[in-house]
Amino acid sequence: MKRHTAEAIARTAIPYSGLIDGSIALRADDLEYRHLAGAVLGYLFTNLLMPVYAQYPDLQPGEFDAAQPPTGAPPGETSAHSGVDALRIANSLANDLMRIDILITEDDSIREKERARSELAEIFDHLNALRHFLDPLM
Repeated sequence: MKRHTAEAIARTAIPYSGLIDGSIALRADDLEYRHLAGAVLGYLFTNLLMPVYAQYPDLQPGEFDAAQPPTGAPPGETSAHSGVDALRIANSLANDLMRIDILITEDDSIREKERARSELAEIFDHLNALRHFLDPLM
């Protein structure tokens, strides 16, 4: 994977991991939401971030701990306090993941491009399940 692709993945996945993680804590009583959001978080971490960190360890945040997903939020963003906030974050993540899909498609240094795109599709599947769950809340 080319460095600019890895940097784009890290810039996208790290902040959303923090937002999703925060939303799970705020909605501790909603087990279905926690399950769906946790699946998205897990796939972001294992399918996107871990391969980036394996190839480019310097992209790991300073507080990185392999047992815990990284946290953080983009400037101006806070955790999802309501279903509307969570849906907005999920929709924004979907748009950013589509940009990553384009980068992966164009990155001729990725040997296993189909596997990378398949892993991204898994994240989309979990994200769409979360978006479907949140949509009635609007």
